[in-house]
Amino acid sequence: MPKNKMKKLGDLLESATGHSPRATHALGKSPGEVFDFLELVKAWPEMVGAALCKYTIPLKLTGQVLTIVTNHPAFSEQTSYMEKLLREKIGATFPQLGNIKSLKFYVNPNLFVEKETLVATMIKKKRPSDTWHPFSPEYKRYRQEAETQYSFIDDKEIMEALISLYLQLQYANQAQ
Repeated sequence: MPKNKMKKLGDLLESATGHSPRATHALGKSPGEVFDFLELVKAWPEMVGAALCKYTIPLKLTGQVLTIVTNHPAFSEQTSYMEKLLREKIGATFPQLGNIKSLKFYVNPNLFVEKETLVATMIKKKRPSDTWHPFSPEYKRYRQEAETQYSFIDDKEIMEALISLYLQLQYANQAQ
């Protein structure tokens, strides 16, 4: 009879947050200290400036590498020229992140079209108080569409973020 294998607390934390307590400690943070990535997204216009923030957005932080989505390769290049200054600003504003060693760029113009449409819809209509249930036919249909549309993306985390945006946009459009 096989024994039930119990998961360690560190494994559960890693699956929930994407970071192991050891990795968090290695970045200079105390174990259990969690950084709210949304704070970085909110502060992004101050980091890169009003003009550039329209075409760039931080997507994820993996280890000491910050992934930034841009609208066009030219904006990736322009942001890369600011890399040292940007890493310093982020480090000064969010010391709990530790030192970001490098920036990684991902170009996706569709994300910015969807983002603008979603933001405009939410501002005009206010944010809907509920969303589709994951087992609803609408959710399943639109999720399948998004998975097909973004199937060329290898990074699962980026793909899930894009699928989430797609679902939110479809929900907002249907609520109109």
